Amino acid sequence: MQGPAHDYHYQRALAAFALSHWDKASQELKEQLAVTPDNAEALALLAACSINLNKTDESLKQAQAAISAAPNSAYAHYVYAYAQAVRHQTFEAEIAIEEALRLEPDSPTYLIAYADIKPKLSVKAVQLLRQALSIEPNSAPALIKLHERLLDLGHEKEAQEVRATMLRLYPNDANI
Repeated sequence: MQGPAHDYHYQRALAAFALSHWDKASQELKEQLAVTPDNAEALALLAACSINLNKTDESLKQAQAAISAAPNSAYAHYVYAYAQAVRHQTFEAEIAIEEALRLEPDSPTYLIAYADIKPKLSVKAVQLLRQALSIEPNSAPALIKLHERLLDLGHEKEAQEVRATMLRLYPNDANI
């Protein structure tokens, strides 16, 4: 049995990541991986840090390692999809996000990510965002992106309804 200190660095990395301290999170994750080199969660989170640090080649390798360590990790496939999307590898990104959704079909985060991969004038993106909202009705990211996509498609009345919902749910949010 592993002791409580076994994932000490991973827990510190999660805290740093939540605060957008990508360098600190990366450092903690590298220390964690020195202890548990096949830790898929740590590898995937390290890949996410690398994406945020604009280290796209590293992020792709780290995400691939995470998938190798845990082929059934939806998060690893999601991060790999994001790494591919950043590199404008849309086909590869779609395959990876579809795998993440196969593993976790009710993830609003993965549905939103899939919508982000779709072209600007994509009806499928609107469907994905509506699906995300059916799971998590108060999702600000899904509402904001749905509003933008509806405007892009020229569906102004629907976009106004979504904006009204956003203002009702988040009246004091400057991003709305």
